[in-house]
Amino acid sequence: MLVATALFFGGLTFLFSFAPLSRPAVLDPATWDLMSLGLLEGRIPYRDVFLHKTPGGALLGAMGATLLPRLPGLGLTAFEGAHALFIILGATGPALLFLICRRHQRLVVAMSAALLMVAFDQWPTASLEGVRPKVATTVFGLAALLAAGGGRAFTAGLAAGLSAMCWQPGLCYLGGAAWELLGRGPRAGTGRPLWSLLAGAAVAPGATAIWLWSAGAAAEFIDQAIIFNLSYIDWHARSPAGTTTQLLRLARSWNHTELWLAPAALAGLVTGTRGRGPGPLTVAGILYLAMSFVSLQAWPDTIMFAPFVAAGLALGLARLITACAGHLAPERLVANSTATGLAALILLSALLAATPKAVRMRTPVSFDEQAAFISELEDGLGKDDPVLVIGFPEFSIHTGRHSLWPWPYMWFGVDRFVAERAEGGFSGMLERLEEADPPLIIVARKWSGPLRRRFHDWARNRYRLKERFFYPHTKRPLRIYQRR
Repeated sequence: MLVATALFFGGLTFLFSFAPLSRPAVLDPATWDLMSLGLLEGRIPYRDVFLHKTPGGALLGAMGATLLPRLPGLGLTAFEGAHALFIILGATGPALLFLICRRHQRLVVAMSAALLMVAFDQWPTASLEGVRPKVATTVFGLAALLAAGGGRAFTAGLAAGLSAMCWQPGLCYLGGAAWELLGRGPRAGTGRPLWSLLAGAAVAPGATAIWLWSAGAAAEFIDQAIIFNLSYIDWHARSPAGTTTQLLRLARSWNHTELWLAPAALAGLVTGTRGRGPGPLTVAGILYLAMSFVSLQAWPDTIMFAPFVAAGLALGLARLITACAGHLAPERLVANSTATGLAALILLSALLAATPKAVRMRTPVSFDEQAAFISELEDGLGKDDPVLVIGFPEFSIHTGRHSLWPWPYMWFGVDRFVAERAEGGFSGMLERLEEADPPLIIVARKWSGPLRRRFHDWARNRYRLKERFFYPHTKRPLRIYQRR
């Protein structure tokens, strides 16, 4: 436990070295930041704002925004409190992975796994960017595997349920925990641990269902978090070959040293698996990989690979070192050669963790600079003037103005989905927007397709259009429509 505590505080120090609380709001995490802050105002996901994931990330962000600013001496804002909680979660993940690996592996292997999780650049990047549900999904999932390894079935189920409430694929950890509980312990092979696991797993979804039902959002939850995702898979599903290609493309953005080490680690895993069954972490990783072949979008979907890749690299390289020492060194030197190789593995892991490569871990502008830019966009608006903001939640975070439409983004088929359900279809949506007559409309990021073209054709006759580039909108400009 002492080493795990040191890893936690070391990870926390590492993450805070990037001055994360002065970072601007960015892209997808900014949407979750906005939802977290909206909960403090009484806005309910699904009822008041469209959300295609389970709401655990927003609820955690709201918890951080509520509790951490109250701690004496910190002086945090609600926005900073939400971010600080996810930084804490980012430091917790590697410590939990260490404890899981330490149950059955040498200290060196467990420490190396934790360090390599930090070196997996997607993990610290996601932890720094704000309210990232996939970070919480992973941390609760690892907690579930750790509890299952200790025979605490109900606790494991509770953590797995919380994981799935942050993002639906967190169910992969429920599978890993079930594998652990049914395969080990005095009641291995019996159903009793499984029933306790399932009872625990039902707590968070049950509480969420009661909350949403009492808030009048249960039907909207089913429509958006379940039916929409089924529609999305139907519209955007890739072939297995296409998913493999996408996964390999995304892997190229990982730390290149880790990619070079992967074949050697795989060789070590293969040579050292005789007579061994897969562990719970392996089972959870296989289940998540299978889920990825149902729907794999962009780099954030690789965040949850962090513990699986890190543990695989650490264990595979350690086994390879041990095997090579046994074959190449004289018998009397095997122990020394193995110890030297494992020490080198720890040093390599620490070096990789200390030298991140992801450019997104640092931002070229601060939160205050972003606020100044957005203040320019808001200039000239009256206090109660309505606005429409799509794909640019940063505007609402800084100004407190809520968009006329409850859909914070319109890509990935969201526009088609909502138009099918809107009174009068997309034409009716535009008619009601015309009645509201917002003096400012901002459209950012990925919205494209026929409905986007219809929107632009409608807007250009009523608004002056200008384009601005500002971080993180550097590839696609912000399209700013100002009423004529």
